[in-house]
This record gives sequence, structure tokens and C-alpha cells, in this order.
Amino acid sequence: SWLYDFYNLLGAGCVKKVKGRPLFKGRVKKVLYGRENLRRDVVLIVRYPNVHRFKKMLETRFFQWITVLRLLAVKKFTFGFFNLMANRQSGSTAPRHAENKRFAVHFFRGNRDCPADISRLAGQFGARIFLCGQLSALLISSSPEKKESRIPCLMETAVILEADTPGQLEDMFN
Repeated sequence: SWLYDFYNLLGAGCVKKVKGRPLFKGRVKKVLYGRENLRRDVVLIVRYPNVHRFKKMLETRFFQWITVLRLLAVKKFTFGFFNLMANRQSGSTAPRHAENKRFAVHFFRGNRDCPADISRLAGQFGARIFLCGQLSALLISSSPEKKESRIPCLMETAVILEADTPGQLEDMFN
């Protein structure tokens, strides 16, 4: 939605100020496998240098103000801290104009051996791992009344696969 895009536009400066950088952003166009109720409209993955910088960003008045835009724009918000297990290139980001590439986001339960196994499987379909990470911590929200609640996280492992055609990814999940 335009409201979420506006939030991202305003939030980009906050992320940059704490030396964070976006690794991936994409709109979900189709569910290849899984339950529709787990679908998200947008996937955004940002790398922060450490949790202290992320916390510093959260504590600024400006970021707290623009978070209201995200709350209004996003109905199903999920969040988690992930350690990178595999990355196409250190520091790489999705091409700004990626019309010639297709990406699939897959959440699942896994372990440290997953990237090698997924890479072999993806290679059989002409796809490759763009990014793979494993959940390392959850985010807890606190209300003014000091009531804590966990912000939902879909799964403990996430992989973003990259391919040249949608068919390569669809064949992999069929």
C-alpha cells in the first residue's frame, strides 16, 4: 500500500543512520506452497550491525512516530532476528530493477546444514540461494502498562531463492 511505502521512505533514513542496510525487499505475488493465511504482502529484510544500533533506532521519537504508519498499513506483521547462514555475496542486495530475476521466500524449520541441502536442490532447477538465515532472537513489545507481548515470527529458518524465470521456482515447489 502507499502508506507502507511512505513508512519505508521515511524509515530508510533511520535505518541508514544506525548503519543498517536493506538486504532484500519484495512484494509477494503468488503462494507456491503452504497455507494462504501465512502469506505476507511484502517481505523486507534489513541487516543491522548489532542489536544495540537497532534498539537505538527504535528509541528515537521520529521512528516511534513513523511506526504508527506501519501499524496502520500492515495487518499481519511478523518479525525476527536472524543470523545469516548463506548469502549470495557478502553485502549484496537485490538488484534495483530485478525484472529479469524472480525470487521465492520460504520459511521452515531447519538447522545449520540447510543451506548446502537447499543449494543442491535449487541447483537442480536452475535456482540459487540469494540469502538464508536462522532465527536467533524474538522481539518483545511492551505497552505503557508494562504488559509484554511477543511480536510474531513465522518460522525459525528463512531462505530466499533466486531464479531467472518463475517456472524454475514453481517446478521446485511442485
